[in-house]
Amino acid sequence: MEAKHFETEQALETCSRSEEDLLLERFKQEQEQLELARKHFDDMEFQQLEVILLYHIIMSAVSFHAELAGLCLRSIMMLSSARLGG
Repeated sequence: MEAKHFETEQALETCSRSEEDLLLERFKQEQEQLELARKHFDDMEFQQLEVILLYHIIMSAVSFHAELAGLCLRSIMMLSSARLGG
């Protein structure tokens, strides 16, 4: 897409007056398409970063809950052991 846009830009610089309006319109359309494509790419890149961040948040929460569950289990075992022993 960028290569085609560059070709239009080159043609615009060397065209005759009669072709200029047509090429200028094509140049503007290509420019809009490129800007839209870049915006979509930026949006997708941002969404990918959001997904990665969310993944790390979830994994941190899972790890925290696993540690908390282990702590609770050890506490229950210690209480049970104390009751059986005492």
